[in-house]
Amino acid sequence: MWRTCLVLVSVLASSALCGCDGDSSVPSDAGPEGRDTGTACSAGQTSCGGGCVDTERDLGNCGSCGNACALDESCASGVCRAMMACGEGMADCGAGCIDVQGDDANCGICGRSCGADEMCIDGACATAMCGGAETRCGAACVDLRNDDANCGACGVECPAGELCLASACSSACPAPGMVCGSGAGSSCVDVTTDAANCGACDNVCPEGRACVDGGCRCDGRTELCGGACVDTMTDTANCGACGAACPAGQTCESGSCACPGSTELCRGACTLTDIDSLNCGACGNICAGSTPTCVMGTCMASSCTGGEIPCGASCVDPRSDDRNCGGCGVVCGAGTGCVTAACRPLNDRREDAEPITLAAGEVTVSASTVGATKDRPTSGSECFGCVGGGNVWYSVTLPRDGVLYVDTHGSSYDTKLFLTDAAGALVTAGPGEDWCQDDHPCGSAPGWGRGDSRIYGHLTAGTYLISVGGCTTGDFTLSAQYLPETVSSYFYDAPLEGDDVTSSTSLAGRSTTAGTCGGASSGEDARWFVTCGGQPQTFSLCRSDSIGIFVRERPEYERTNGMVNFDPRMYMRSAQTGGEVLCNDDGASMGATDCRGYDSTVGTSALVDGFEFGSRINGVVMPRGIGSVFVDSSSGSAGMDYRLLHRVNDAP
Repeated sequence: MWRTCLVLVSVLASSALCGCDGDSSVPSDAGPEGRDTGTACSAGQTSCGGGCVDTERDLGNCGSCGNACALDESCASGVCRAMMACGEGMADCGAGCIDVQGDDANCGICGRSCGADEMCIDGACATAMCGGAETRCGAACVDLRNDDANCGACGVECPAGELCLASACSSACPAPGMVCGSGAGSSCVDVTTDAANCGACDNVCPEGRACVDGGCRCDGRTELCGGACVDTMTDTANCGACGAACPAGQTCESGSCACPGSTELCRGACTLTDIDSLNCGACGNICAGSTPTCVMGTCMASSCTGGEIPCGASCVDPRSDDRNCGGCGVVCGAGTGCVTAACRPLNDRREDAEPITLAAGEVTVSASTVGATKDRPTSGSECFGCVGGGNVWYSVTLPRDGVLYVDTHGSSYDTKLFLTDAAGALVTAGPGEDWCQDDHPCGSAPGWGRGDSRIYGHLTAGTYLISVGGCTTGDFTLSAQYLPETVSSYFYDAPLEGDDVTSSTSLAGRSTTAGTCGGASSGEDARWFVTCGGQPQTFSLCRSDSIGIFVRERPEYERTNGMVNFDPRMYMRSAQTGGEVLCNDDGASMGATDCRGYDSTVGTSALVDGFEFGSRINGVVMPRGIGSVFVDSSSGSAGMDYRLLHRVNDAP
C-alpha cells in the first residue's frame, strides 16, 4: 500500500514536470513495458515522459520508467535500495557515499550530471576554469604544449615513440635524451645516466649499479668484485678490498673485520670474555683453580676454607686483608690496616707505635683516630675518665737528656695526650711538668682550639711512647719539640715560671753553645720555659750583690784591685724553630725595675749595674712550645754570681 502511494506521487510529479495534463496513463507513443519511444536519447539514457533519464540511478524511474524509489531509498544499478548514512557534503548515490560537492556525475544531488564543458564546484555545475597556460580538456586541465594525450588541442594524442614538444608531436629529444615509452607514458630520458634506460630504452641496470656514460657501473659506494657491486665497508667476503674475507664469526665494520657485539678477538676467535674462563675479562686471562668460573669478566674462586671468602679469583681472609677488609672490595685507606675485619690505624696498638724522628725544630704529623681501639697504659692512671674513643701511638727516642714538648694544636676534635715509657707505664710528672692532659690552659692564645692538648717535661735519654686519643675519634695534628741539654752546661730540670726572680751562686759549666753576641768558650747556665705563643717574654740579668759589678768572688774589692769582672751575655732559643730568637750583651740603663726593685738613685749601695754590664731581653714574643734562655759570660771563666728576672705578659 505504501509503495503504491509512492509510485503514484512520483508519477504525478513527473507528469507535472513534463507539462502533462494529469493523465496517469502511459503516453500513446510509449513502447512495450512502458518505455517512451517518442524521444531520441543518448546511449545509457531512456526516454521517460518526454525526457531522457538514466534508469540505472534515477529515483523516479529506477530500472524502468515510472518505478519510483521510496524517500529513504536510492537507485543503484536500476534497483531501489536503502540509502547509507553519509556525512556532511556526502550522499549515497547507489555505489556508496560520494562527495556531491565535487562529483561531475552527481553534482549537489545524486544523478545530476554536469555538461561536457562544466565541472562540479561546491555542489553546482559551473564552466571549468583552468589556471595559467592550462586548457580544459574534459574534466582535466592540461598544458597543450607538452601533454602527449592533448598535444596542441584536446584529444590529439602523440603516436608511440613521439613526445609533445612545443604543442606538436615530435620524435626528437634534446641531446643526450631519447624518447622512451609509448603514448601518455612516453618521456624524454637521458640514457647516459638513467638506470632504467641506460644506453638505450628499457636497458635496466642491475641492483647496486649506476648508469654512468650510458653504461651500467658500480656506484660510488660500491666496488666491482667478482662481477658484482659490493660495499667493501660492510661485505664480510670483501672487507676493505675485493677478496678480503673476514674469519668465521666476524663482521665487516667500516672496512675492517671485527667481532660482533661485546665479543673480543682472542687467538683468532670471537670470544665473550664476560664468561670465558680461558679469556676472563681479557684475552689470555685464564682463571686458576680446579673448577674455575668466569662471572662478568671476573674469575671467581670455586670454594674457600679456614675463614676465607672468595673475592674474585682468590680466597682472602676478610679479618686481615687490607683490600678486602670485612668483605670483598673494602679497601683500607692510607695509614690504616685491616685488624679483626675492620680498617684501623696502623699504629692502633702500642706495639705498633709509629716512630717520630726528632730534629732541630718542630716535627708535625697529621693523622686520624677513626677506627682505632682503646689501649690504656700498663700502669698508672690516666688523667681523664672517659672510656669511649680509641687512641693511636707514636714513639720518640731522646739521644740525651733534655726537654720534650708535644701538643695537638689546631686539631679538629677534643684530644687527650699522655706519655709512657717504652714498656707502656705512665710517666710521672715532676715539678712544672705535665705528662697527661685533656685540655690545654692557653685560653684564647693564637691557633689553639678548646679541645687541644699539650704535655711537656724534662726526660732522661731513652725511648718514650705518646698516646693520642679522646672521648671520641677524629682527625688531629701532632707536633713534637725536643730541647737537648748542651754539652757540659748546667741544665735545670724545672722550667721557669713567669714573674719570678731566679738566682745562682755561680755560673756553672763550660760549653761551645753561644749566642750571636758572644760567649763561645765560657761556662753557661741553661733554663727552659713553656709558652702558648703570643705572650711577650722579658728577661733581665743583674749582679747579685751591692758592688755593682759582676765579679768572680763576692768580697768587696774594686775593679782596680785585679778582680775578674764578668761581662754577661744572655740569649734565647726556640725549640720550635731550632734557632736563636735574640741575643743581648750590654743592656743600657739597667735600672731599678729591671732587677731587684731597688732605686738606682740610691747609689752604689743599691743593687744597680754601675758599669752597665747587665743584659736585658725585653718583650720578645716566643713561638708556641719550648723556649730556652742561656746565661753566659765573655770572660772565659765560670763562677759569676747573678740574678735573673723573668716576666710574662698575659701569661696563661
